[in-house]
Amino acid sequence: MEITQGIEIAATSDRVWSILDDQFGEIATWAARMLDSEADDALGELGGRRVTTVEYGPATETLYRRDGERRSLGYWVSGPSLPPPISDVQTEWRVADLDGEGCSVDIRFLAIVSDPEAQPMLEQMLGDGMTPMLQELKHYVETGDAHPNKLASGGAE
Repeated sequence: MEITQGIEIAATSDRVWSILDDQFGEIATWAARMLDSEADDALGELGGRRVTTVEYGPATETLYRRDGERRSLGYWVSGPSLPPPISDVQTEWRVADLDGEGCSVDIRFLAIVSDPEAQPMLEQMLGDGMTPMLQELKHYVETGDAHPNKLASGGAE
């Protein structure tokens, strides 16, 4: 299963990359689905973070790619609370300059789904979760404040 979504942000790609990469462990600052997050440099060769999500509880996100030149990163997601038909979960983020001003941000989610009948429902559920996350990032980058979704989910850190 593969789901990709994107958004345009009125900020430099350097600014957005700084939030996604330099502040990798601080995703709970702006993403409503994340109750807490903490960087963990001991995870793999590139480090990672430990998060607690609203839907699935604790998870570990271990970086396998961190490319500042291309403004792209990828990480494996694991945790005891992931839905059983999903395994080998990867998430990738890319930031690219737009012609003129601003940048685009793409998020790509990849996973193996062991139950083909569950795949359409999972694609819908996960896709529905990616849209708000991108909107929350956009709001945070453009205003410096947490999105109302984040405030409603328990407030910004």
